[in-house]
Amino acid sequence: MNPNKHEAEEASVVKSCLLTALGIKAIRTRYIWLGVEVDAELTPLAVLQLLPNKPETVIALVTADAQHTWELFFRKVQELIGVDAIRINIPDGRSNDELALILERAAAAVPANSRLWLDVTQGYRHFPFLLYALALYLSAFRGVTIEGALYGLIEGGNNEAPKPIIDLRPLLELPEWFHALRVVRETGSTHALAHVTQQAIKTAAKPTSMGNWPIEKRKVACDLKALKNSLNAFGTNLLAGLPIEAGESAARVSRAANSLKVLKEPPVPLFSTLMSDMQAELAPLALGKSKQSLALDQAELLRQAFIIDLYLKREQAPLALGLLREWVVSLFLFHHPPTEGERASEATGWLKKSNRERAERSLGALAAMMRSDDHHHLDKNTRLWGEFLNRLQGLRNEIMHQGMKLESVKCCLPKEVAVFWNRIKDAQTPPPRIGGGSGRLLITPQGLAAGVLFSAIAHTRPHTALVVCSAESKASVGDACHASGFAVSAELCEVADPQSGFNELETLVKRWRPILLRADEIVANLTGGTTFLGLAVQHLAEEAKCRLDRPVRRFALVDRRSPQEQREQPFIQAEIHWLDGQPSS
Repeated sequence: MNPNKHEAEEASVVKSCLLTALGIKAIRTRYIWLGVEVDAELTPLAVLQLLPNKPETVIALVTADAQHTWELFFRKVQELIGVDAIRINIPDGRSNDELALILERAAAAVPANSRLWLDVTQGYRHFPFLLYALALYLSAFRGVTIEGALYGLIEGGNNEAPKPIIDLRPLLELPEWFHALRVVRETGSTHALAHVTQQAIKTAAKPTSMGNWPIEKRKVACDLKALKNSLNAFGTNLLAGLPIEAGESAARVSRAANSLKVLKEPPVPLFSTLMSDMQAELAPLALGKSKQSLALDQAELLRQAFIIDLYLKREQAPLALGLLREWVVSLFLFHHPPTEGERASEATGWLKKSNRERAERSLGALAAMMRSDDHHHLDKNTRLWGEFLNRLQGLRNEIMHQGMKLESVKCCLPKEVAVFWNRIKDAQTPPPRIGGGSGRLLITPQGLAAGVLFSAIAHTRPHTALVVCSAESKASVGDACHASGFAVSAELCEVADPQSGFNELETLVKRWRPILLRADEIVANLTGGTTFLGLAVQHLAEEAKCRLDRPVRRFALVDRRSPQEQREQPFIQAEIHWLDGQPSS
């Protein structure tokens, strides 16, 4: 048998306690509380008679001058509830050291996780402040539930009338509301605020002495529950970096608070003011529309920029960087909205995956240009945007990958990024769209059959042709261009090994990236020449589409004539088959 089992079982039992401080005088007085009247020499003795459930433990803080009062108190407690009161000797509290000693001794006497009634009537005038501080500590760190903080209003009033006992517990709960609202302001977490709201729900939901639950209390409990649920949703969404969902739940918090600001019996004093303060705190974040009808405008961009600044102010860099990256994508879509052909019909088109991916590709193209050797022709504004995007993406990746790299990661916003953010957060500075200006570009392989290039040019009518060829096949390029009858500028992308030059691909892409970027649109022929030449064309087309945000359409040529006829009459148009839709005329 475990010898400690009995002790553990006793410790797990929640005890009820009464804690009081004794004064030096005992005067028989008639008290009234909740409509019940009793006579007692000391207020805590009246409290013991009035409590519906008698405490298991009674603790008294006793100074040297309160010896006579203690003897009376001890005897009466035995008579009333049959337990021995516990005496805690304390100094008068004339210095900080004595005050600290009183708090330490009192805190040690109260069992953890117990239910505590406080009587704050007697003792020196500063003792109620000590008990107030003690109650805050016990409830915050020792799991003690404060059932009530009772004060006998002995002075003043009609001497013949019974003296009221008032419950000051709402004043003890008020600092928890202050603290909870401060936590929201400083961190965005609503956990503490939802917790004190839950405590208010329990109080509102307590039935009356008749065992029923009045309709008005039922409504208050329902309104408080709606507030708690919306607070939980808001805190979760904000700390998950979800600005739209956080805005929706912030609006729900405000609506719930409105219904609670006119309570006849608020949970704590200043409750209406607290609700107004909370609404003011959340107002810049709240959304007036649902996500399903939210259009992208400057007001929405400014609202999200406010949230980013909140994250930065609270030193929540991962959240700030994650939202900042998405904010830039939204800013791009605001200034460069999709065309009708790019699925821009509805107001929420800016949230469509396809539209955001298009914006990401364009921004990625700008960032990629700044990482290449050929960015010097870009203007200053474009270079600043490119540097910002590269820094932002690098920081975001480091944090989202939890710093899994050899170098140490600093979880903060570098000065250069912060400066640029302050420049663009008014949403009036659009990210530039790079590329374009040189018309249609044809990318095609050219083998020994001159008719491939001829047919590709004749069908697509490009301004420029990037011909992937070998030293042997390049000889036919000039004849094919001339035979097409179009004034096309041909650029020769000559490969050393037309059969298996796979190690040339990276150099090839880097060499021809500028011509890809300058194209307004690209058409890519996947047929003709060797297998490797076709793969090289596909590689260039993927670079243009995925990294440089160029519109690319692929096609194939089919010549149904015999090989001999093709050699004898090369400049006859083959059939064209578009693989990604036909380009504009």
